[in-house]
Amino acid sequence: MDSNLQAYSFALLANLIFAFSVQIFTHYSRKVSAVWMNYIKAFVALILFTGTVFIMDWQFSFSAKVILLLFFSGLLGLAIGDLALLTALRDLGPGRAMVLVAFHPIITGILSYLFFDQHLSLNKMMAIIFMIICIIIFSVESMKREGHWGGKGIALVLTAIILDSFGVMMVKEAELESKINPFEANFYRCLGAVTFFLVWFTFKPAGIWKGLKNQSKKSLLIIFAGSVLGTFVALALIFKAYTIGDENLATISSINISCSIFAALFECIHQKRAPGRYLIISFIFMIIGVSTFIFVD
Repeated sequence: MDSNLQAYSFALLANLIFAFSVQIFTHYSRKVSAVWMNYIKAFVALILFTGTVFIMDWQFSFSAKVILLLFFSGLLGLAIGDLALLTALRDLGPGRAMVLVAFHPIITGILSYLFFDQHLSLNKMMAIIFMIICIIIFSVESMKREGHWGGKGIALVLTAIILDSFGVMMVKEAELESKINPFEANFYRCLGAVTFFLVWFTFKPAGIWKGLKNQSKKSLLIIFAGSVLGTFVALALIFKAYTIGDENLATISSINISCSIFAALFECIHQKRAPGRYLIISFIFMIIGVSTFIFVD
């Protein structure tokens, strides 16, 4: 299989899995807190990545530069970025919040040009117009349903996207320096995220054990499954997608927009309702933008 096609496949599968897990993350972010849920999923993934590395007998023998790049990519993207995202998911809901992920390839495209001199054609820049239309329609939908523009939630999602995009740049640089595999790389990334929260808890305890004790066995199983799928599996897949093939990082990133479609679909199924017309229209413009970004040379 062509390496670029493999990259698209890994990215698409990662986003399908993450979109499903987002429903779990949203529920428990509302039930307990976004900080609590984010720490739990990062900690579970760290344990699994650590176990995988030791079982496979891989070596933690990389330069300080590679380790620091991955550590801080996890701190920015998996800790601070995901905390902003889960807070937005709690306030806006999965379908509406994930629509804004459409801006990820735009930001990634700008950063990949600045850091790796990866160029985007003028035609692909047209996608930006469709993404802007998407967010305008999204805001109108929010205003009509909630009575406000949802500015806080929008700002949180955009913050998460910017931080995650910087994390992607760090991941790519680390992979170019070392050819590190996804499991070892994500060990350092999750270590960065968990370290951030441990420092956070020294100043503002989140009641981790209390939150766990208040959950039923069924809830604990659901939380664990969501963490395994949405963090351990999805992170390994998306890392592989970003580090194989020779496609522009923004092109691979554009596949992440599929997560918004999957998330909204899962949310509608969960709530047993049809999607609203504003959401459908915003999806149409988003799909046009993504298609332009990927297929127009």
